Amino acid sequence: MKLKCPACGAAISAADINIQQMVAICPECDNVFKFDATFRQGRKIKKPAQFQVTDDDPKILDMFFKWSWRTEPPISMIIIPICLIFMLLLTVAMIADGAPFLLTLLPIFLATFLSYTLFAIGINRTHYLSDGATLTVFTEPLPFMRYEKKTISVAEIASVTVERPGYAPFPEGKAGFYDVFVHTLDGDKLRIAAYVNHEHAHFIQQELQAHVQALHELPASSDIKNDGAQEQALLSQSASTEASDGELDISTSEAESITLAARH
Repeated sequence: MKLKCPACGAAISAADINIQQMVAICPECDNVFKFDATFRQGRKIKKPAQFQVTDDDPKILDMFFKWSWRTEPPISMIIIPICLIFMLLLTVAMIADGAPFLLTLLPIFLATFLSYTLFAIGINRTHYLSDGATLTVFTEPLPFMRYEKKTISVAEIASVTVERPGYAPFPEGKAGFYDVFVHTLDGDKLRIAAYVNHEHAHFIQQELQAHVQALHELPASSDIKNDGAQEQALLSQSASTEASDGELDISTSEAESITLAARH
């Protein structure tokens, strides 16, 4: 895995990397940034159990991961059920005490949201689909905040990075949770995964970065067509030259025959 600048996508040489402080400087745009220990390890990350990846064709990537309570922050999986039970009990108590209907809507709303969250974690899947031209990121079947559908031109992707969220009450390293971002050549920064664990975040980064790099190394279809047209033109030119030489030989033979006939 090669280290690239998250701002412009330029490759970073070993001379521009401080491995002790995990900091690098881009020789192209002078951007100074921290990088993850995954780059230092240089090993390919094994596909997590929740992922399915189809990438037989280098131009196509079909990858998705299934949400699971096992991959969510443990504290969230403790707090959400407790809060849900509390809201349900509070709603029942308020109704039994004859509380105003509008007042009971608050715990009902919170209980509904928490139930929706747990249900989404149980059945949702996040997809990363690329046809070689466009990367589409979407989550189904239930919509969820920070997982709205995104469509990105593959040619505009400069790099894919893993970063700690702005608010991250989680430890760093393999026990932490991260966001995954796509950086475009225009300087845009698009989040394509939110609060995923260390293994998921770096696997998404690895697969997308490898896919984009493979596409950049493939010859463009227009170049292939141009090469084919040039080859066809050369063949046509060669055939024309041979035909002209043949006509010239025939004309020469006819001239010699006429000359001999005149002498006799």
